Amino acid sequence: MTSQDARPRSAWDSLRLRFVLAVSLWVLLGTAAIWLSAARVFEEHVRQSYHEELEVHVRELARLTHIGPDGQLELTRPLSDPRYEEPLSGFYWQVTTYGKRPLLSASMTRGRLDDHVAHSPEITHELEDGPTGPAITYGFVKPGPDGRYIHFVIATDQSELDRLVDSFTRELTIWLAALGALLLATGFAVIGFGLRPLGRLRDAIGLLRTGRAEQLDGRYPFEIAPLVADLNAYVRQNADMIARARVQAGNLAHSLRTPLAIIVDEAER
Repeated sequence: MTSQDARPRSAWDSLRLRFVLAVSLWVLLGTAAIWLSAARVFEEHVRQSYHEELEVHVRELARLTHIGPDGQLELTRPLSDPRYEEPLSGFYWQVTTYGKRPLLSASMTRGRLDDHVAHSPEITHELEDGPTGPAITYGFVKPGPDGRYIHFVIATDQSELDRLVDSFTRELTIWLAALGALLLATGFAVIGFGLRPLGRLRDAIGLLRTGRAEQLDGRYPFEIAPLVADLNAYVRQNADMIARARVQAGNLAHSLRTPLAIIVDEAER
């Protein structure tokens, strides 16, 4: 037994284990990268959509607002989005001007929006406290007929955006987990199929070792076929050497028979 055979074998000596670990690591890194990139892209898309929607709504709010005969702010008709009419729905708007009663959405049954976000003719946005929690708030100002600035503010709860992102993230996690499990199962099946010729080679060597076969039989992939051919050539070479050794031993025995017979006769005399 050589020192290499006597060395304790470890799990890392398994080619199958190395393939399994490599496939598992690849699937894990791949699904993690897909999860991170998809979640980030979706969140940015939803955030951008929300911001574009709020810009449209705050401009619509400004178009629908006018000053009534009594100088009070009025809305010609409700906004196109019905969520601004549901109490505490998370979608709010507010119109204010100095010295006049503020105009509030039907959804804002409590609290107020901070009109400091509406400080410029250009639309600006901030994350402010709304009636039902932190809200993405958009606003801008424009001068009224009397020269006083009118502040237009519209807001959506941050929780609405978070809810959409969380829902997508949960579904994405479930689907990617299922995909990862399928990829792992496929990878393990491919590993088993790819290593099957090595198993057949091991069995053939076992038959050869026990004398039940004279060579390694069977068809093998191109990568293993040269090794099988070399082993068969080595087996045939050993068989030829053994055959020649037997012939030489027979000849030697025959050559020694006559001198031995003479020596025996002399010894008997």
